[in-house]
Amino acid sequence: MRGTMKKLSLIGLLAAMTLPLGCKKVNRPPATPQLTGPTTGDAGDTLTFTFSTTDPEDQELEYMIAWGDTNAVEWSARYPSGQQVM
Repeated sequence: MRGTMKKLSLIGLLAAMTLPLGCKKVNRPPATPQLTGPTTGDAGDTLTFTFSTTDPEDQELEYMIAWGDTNAVEWSARYPSGQQVM
């Protein structure tokens, strides 16, 4: 009986030690952002756009906006998953 107890304890210890190594948390990407706003405008007009997306792990998100002109690309502040940003 004693030999069996030692063997079971050792197996339990090995299983407990290897379990965290075998578990990998996958960080899935957020959904494609939805952008709404005007599709045209005149020079000098102020145009307002709203965008949002959701993260499968409900993590905060940052947005990078590149308008395709010569302005520098900047990252936004952090926003909760699903919050609309203007």
